[in-house]
Amino acid sequence: MLKLMSSIAFVTSRLDYCNGLFASCNTYMIRHLQRLQNTAACLVVNVPYSSLSQPLLRELHWLPTESRIKFKLCVFMSIPSTTMDDSSTMQVTGQVLH
Repeated sequence: MLKLMSSIAFVTSRLDYCNGLFASCNTYMIRHLQRLQNTAACLVVNVPYSSLSQPLLRELHWLPTESRIKFKLCVFMSIPSTTMDDSSTMQVTGQVLH
């Protein structure tokens, strides 16, 4: 259980936290991050590091690194840029709605 918690805390949270930076990474860096995620999956499931990673990622419900980065960026981009001011007026991209 401690392995699972530490893996999620240190590996997957950092993959999610830096999505904006990772989106512009080259293929070499994405492969390196994927190996890191595969190693974390092996650690969590307690299997040898030479095991196939795709079944482990599916078992843990983790997306591969490149898909994870794209998914998180799509989620962030789909959140509308709306704010509420003190007078309960919603502002949508510079326009005021009452």
